[in-house]
Amino acid sequence: MNLTEALLEREKDLGRPVRVGLVGAGQMGTGLAAQIGKIQGMDLVACADIDKNRAEKALTLSGMNSIGYDNEASSSIEKGNGGVVSDVNALAELPIDIVYEATGVPWVGAEVAYSCLTAGKHVLMLNVETDVTVGLYLTQLSKEKNVIYSVANGDEPVVCKELYDFSIDTGFEVVCVGKGKNNPLDQKATPDSLSSEAKKKKMNPKMLASFVDGSKTMIEMTSLSNGIGLPLDKVGMNGPVSEVQDLNKTLIPKEDGGVLSESGRVDFAFGPAPGVFSIVKSDSQTVIEEMEYLSMGEGPYYTLYRPYHLASVEAPRSVGMAIINNESGLQPKTWISEVVGHAKKDLEPGDVKPVRYFGQDQVLFRTSTGEVAMLDAYCPHLGAHLGHGGIITNDCIECPFHAWRWKPDGTIGEIPYANKIPPRAKETQIFKYPTVEENELIYAWYHPKGEAPTFDVQVHSELKDPEWADEWDVYEYNVGCHIQDMAENAVDAAHFVYVHGVVSYPDFEVSYDGHKRISIQKADMETPRGTVPGSITSKSSGPGDGFTKFEGICDTLLLGLTTPIEREEVIIRFFFLKKKVNGEVPEGGVAAAIIKDINKQVKEDIPIWENKKFANQPVLCDRDGPIAKFRRHYATFYANEDA
Repeated sequence: MNLTEALLEREKDLGRPVRVGLVGAGQMGTGLAAQIGKIQGMDLVACADIDKNRAEKALTLSGMNSIGYDNEASSSIEKGNGGVVSDVNALAELPIDIVYEATGVPWVGAEVAYSCLTAGKHVLMLNVETDVTVGLYLTQLSKEKNVIYSVANGDEPVVCKELYDFSIDTGFEVVCVGKGKNNPLDQKATPDSLSSEAKKKKMNPKMLASFVDGSKTMIEMTSLSNGIGLPLDKVGMNGPVSEVQDLNKTLIPKEDGGVLSESGRVDFAFGPAPGVFSIVKSDSQTVIEEMEYLSMGEGPYYTLYRPYHLASVEAPRSVGMAIINNESGLQPKTWISEVVGHAKKDLEPGDVKPVRYFGQDQVLFRTSTGEVAMLDAYCPHLGAHLGHGGIITNDCIECPFHAWRWKPDGTIGEIPYANKIPPRAKETQIFKYPTVEENELIYAWYHPKGEAPTFDVQVHSELKDPEWADEWDVYEYNVGCHIQDMAENAVDAAHFVYVHGVVSYPDFEVSYDGHKRISIQKADMETPRGTVPGSITSKSSGPGDGFTKFEGICDTLLLGLTTPIEREEVIIRFFFLKKKVNGEVPEGGVAAAIIKDINKQVKEDIPIWENKKFANQPVLCDRDGPIAKFRRHYATFYANEDA
């Protein structure tokens, strides 16, 4: 019996079909609505959208001729008709069985899923963005409430998992699972740069940008990774160019001529879109001979390929799987992969950006003349956040609420509707954070008592040296720990052996000079040409500005910048710059290995940082490293005892 037949049997028993709700009647939601209207055993009876007309259209496409609104929605559904609600959380109170979330907005998806799961309704995600943020929690909640949480069928993660399950069930070793990508990759694409193309394709420019810049692929493959328990091969994945017939020669371990660091990985490839694939291996000669007879190639690597995924058209199958089989197509079983991002463009003249650091909200902006300023976020007039809707006018940040205009120094510039600026406004100044532009970065100074900077930013000449690469390799991590916990790792010698598996106990010298710290470590590197002497020089200028130079077999500069967001939350940014070899930036080799190893160490450190308690008076031994000396140095940066 197929799912539709089973749904019809259920309808006969209950006297009604499965009642389906939908949040988000955009392109994906509308397509889903039209397809549900063609399937027996289920009806789309409820829809929530910020645009009432779009919600009406979705229900009409699904076959609903009569619609009740808001307070009348519930009774309308009970009569066999449709219901439209303006509040997304109202869906949880409607007489429906299952809800599709299709907004693409992570926080909306989280809110809808939480309210609906708590109310005992199944939740199907066409919003993978939510799955990669809170999917594991939603999975746990669904089990507590005895309902189903799942990424919806048709989206690549679920279709990939179907191939993965088939591979496992047939006894193959899974080497790599992933999707094809057909959009040309442009990591600097923005909604503005794609607005014309989006209009032609009748797409939301933000959605199109997420496809073109690769973020959608990263999100989908992260969801898959957490759903099947296989890690990504590296940050950003490999993404080789490959035709379908060559996938089993490309997405295999390097030792066999491929690009993977090892077997059992999630990745993507340019070319085999819109399909998905599973690269498998067999070490049985009998199976290898059988696969060759079946025209699957010589082996031992084989490509299992599905040449399509049908997105919203295929999504209704998730209803039958949840209602009839009590089964999820895909949900996180672990949390081994995450999605992080960084700015794809500089802060241009006229740009305004809301930010939050040091436990406070700020607005960062650049005037039309190029001046950068960071102010406290809230307008002193009536408290509006200047970073949400604020614009640059006459070289001032203009409040989105009443258009009060504040100069980069935080003083009032104009009140366009006032006859004159009142004396109190003239005396008012929004707190301004001292900023410096250096090293292709914007540095901001913070002192809880508003005192001026006491030292300068370290300048790195490599950035303007033609012998070095033109662009950074950038990695970001949000970590739930105090900034000192992270910084202390640099002088904690023993943990390198027991956390990171370093073979020999690191030997380094640390010295301090005012706000500066210098650490020099001799680091001989084993190469095919024998042991090559090298050194690692680490320096810091204040608590958040550190840099490391790797010298010897390769020359690499690392800027390690750590900024507190809250007292127990920091953002770590690693900027790697490689020295050119024969005029070219090396793609692999030792430099790449260093970058990979440092990021590996951070991932190993994070669980400890996020679960440790600061030991104010630690019991130390002679080979712990100069932790006590480091703490005396670090304490000079605190303005308050309770920092």
